[in-house]
Amino acid sequence: MKTRNKVLAGLATVAIIAVGVVVYITQFKDSTKTYSWRYKMTVVVDTPEGEKSGSAVREIVAQVRPYPRDTQRPWRSLVKVKGEAVVVDLGERGVLFALTTPDDDNYAYQAFPYNGGKGGGETTPEGIKYYANLDAGLKAPLDPTRYPGYPQMVTFTDMNDPMTVKNLIERNWDKSQGQYPIRYEITNSHFEEYFGEGVKLKEITLEITDEPIAWGIEKYLPWLDDVGGGHLNGEFLGGGPELSNILHGGNFKLGEKQ
Repeated sequence: MKTRNKVLAGLATVAIIAVGVVVYITQFKDSTKTYSWRYKMTVVVDTPEGEKSGSAVREIVAQVRPYPRDTQRPWRSLVKVKGEAVVVDLGERGVLFALTTPDDDNYAYQAFPYNGGKGGGETTPEGIKYYANLDAGLKAPLDPTRYPGYPQMVTFTDMNDPMTVKNLIERNWDKSQGQYPIRYEITNSHFEEYFGEGVKLKEITLEITDEPIAWGIEKYLPWLDDVGGGHLNGEFLGGGPELSNILHGGNFKLGEKQ
């Protein structure tokens, strides 16, 4: 009899849990919200021949899911970035690439601050709605000293050889004020070294846009499809010290054209 009672009690517990799961799914499955917005990053370079610039449109997709078990933070957000590196074609001088990463939504947070510019809350449900409803045409310069600073910028001394990748700017972050807020300092620029005398980075701007993503970086990097998501030197494990063993295909293209 005791064994039977235990079995019945166990079945009752399972039933209660099952009902709870059904209620949870029914209550919250339709509460997941997905938002998206696009920004255009434009890099401007001064040269003896005049200003040269290039742009790339990136799409940010943010999904907010309820998480009622956490009373302090009853939601979870997942943010994905889609798009390509910015390409600035300097003709015979070479080609500049402003790289992309899965964290490139942070550029929008710097350029168009939420919460009165106090920082924080960008990926809360309210913050995500704020960015998803920004008007197309809103434009602001990036501040190279504020997180995330400027994107990493590189060039190739031989466009057909991914092993010839070269870094164009070096930076450090200021630890004197603690880890946060992070302040960056550009400590060295190699623009003139690789592109010639008088070539300098002028500015980088961000603009909210409804333009589509423009794909086609393989025009400049014909080997990119072969690299895929791997490191530029073809190795599976990264970490350097060579730049070609640090950078990977995802630094030049995130996502696929649909």
